[in-house]
Amino acid sequence: MATIASLKIHPAIGIARVGNSPNDFFIGPEEPGVHRRPNGGYKDAQGRIKRQAARFRLFGYDSKGRLIKETTSKDATISWTVHLANKKAAWKRFVGLNPNSPPRNASVIDRNSLVIDPGPRSLSGPNKVADFDTGTFLGSVVPLGEMRTDRQGRLLVLGGFGNSGSPINAPFDAPGNDFANRDGWHDDVSDGPITASVTFKASGKTFSALPAWVICGPPKFAPPIDNIITMYDTLLQVAVDKLGLKLPAKVSFTNDIYPLLQRAINIGWVSGMITSKHAHQTLAAVVPPPSSTSARLAIFAKLRDPALPPNQSSEPADMPMIWSDYYPDDANQPLTKIQYDTMKKWKTAISSTIGQDPRSRRIKSRQPDWIAQASNPA
Repeated sequence: MATIASLKIHPAIGIARVGNSPNDFFIGPEEPGVHRRPNGGYKDAQGRIKRQAARFRLFGYDSKGRLIKETTSKDATISWTVHLANKKAAWKRFVGLNPNSPPRNASVIDRNSLVIDPGPRSLSGPNKVADFDTGTFLGSVVPLGEMRTDRQGRLLVLGGFGNSGSPINAPFDAPGNDFANRDGWHDDVSDGPITASVTFKASGKTFSALPAWVICGPPKFAPPIDNIITMYDTLLQVAVDKLGLKLPAKVSFTNDIYPLLQRAINIGWVSGMITSKHAHQTLAAVVPPPSSTSARLAIFAKLRDPALPPNQSSEPADMPMIWSDYYPDDANQPLTKIQYDTMKKWKTAISSTIGQDPRSRRIKSRQPDWIAQASNPA
C-alpha cells in the first residue's frame, strides 16, 4: 500500500442543526442529494426535534494527492479539537448583504460580553464526549452543544437545543427589532474550526490534518428537499470566479442536469413563490434523457439570466423563483452563472450526445416517488 503523506478532514464544511430533543440525534446527509430517514424519524417520541450531528472523518493521501484510505482509531491515535462560538450579537445587524449596516447591541460597551465562546474542546480516543457549556451572553451561560467520538474515533459535532432568550429581559418587539435583529437577545446556533492531530501506531509519525469547519444552524423542517442553489453550487461558483477553477466542457445529464431538475420539481412543495405546481411538474417530461429539443428550449426560456441587474424584472423568464435578500420580490434570484451556462449547453445538446452518458440510463430506476406523481398526476 502507498505511503500516507497527508491527511484531510472530510467534509471540509459540515452542517449540524439544533433541536430540542434532549437525547436523540441523527447523523446528517453525507452524500449529495441523499437523505436517509433516521430511525424513528426526525422527531423523538414526544414530538421534539432531533438534533442533526455533523460527522467528520480523516482520509489519507499519497504525495501526489491521491486518496489511499480512511484513517480510524484502528490505525492511529486521533486527537480532535473543535472550537464553537456564537459572535453575531457583537457583530453588525443583518440587513441583507449590506456590509455597512450598524452594529447590533450598539449600546453595550463591553463587546466581549456579547460573544458566546466556551473556548476549544479536545478529545482523544473512541467513545468520548466533551460539552461546550461554559460560554456566556451578558453574564448568562448559554450551552452550544457538544463533540463526541464514535467507536472508530470519528468525530461527531452536535449543536445547541434551539434555545433563545434575554438575560436582561429586553423587549422582544422593541423599536428597530425584526426577525433577524433583536438587541439583548441570544440564540444557540454556532460555528467554528475543526483540527486533528494523528499519530500512526505502526510508524509513530504524527500528522496535522488539513482542517475543516462546522456550522451548527437551525433545523431543516423539510429535510429531503434541497434548495435549487446548493452550498456546493455557491462554492463552486466562487472557486471558478476567484480561484481559476476550470470546469469540464461537456455537460453530464446525470451529474449536472438531473439533480437541478430534481430540486426544482421538489421545491414547489415548500415555496410560496411557486403558485402552480403544474409548471414544475412538467419538468419530469425530460427525465430520463434525451427528451425533446422543444422541451429543453421551453425550460431554458423560463430561466432568469444572472447577467441581469438585481433590480431589473425578467418577466416572463422568472425561474427558478427563489427568495433572496439581494434580489427584490419581482426580480427573484437566478441560478448561478455556472448552472445557467450548464442549462444553456443542455438546451441545444444533440440527443445522441446526451444519451451517450452511460449513467443516464440508470436515472429511470432512481426516480423518487414525486417523479412518478408528476408524470402521472391524479
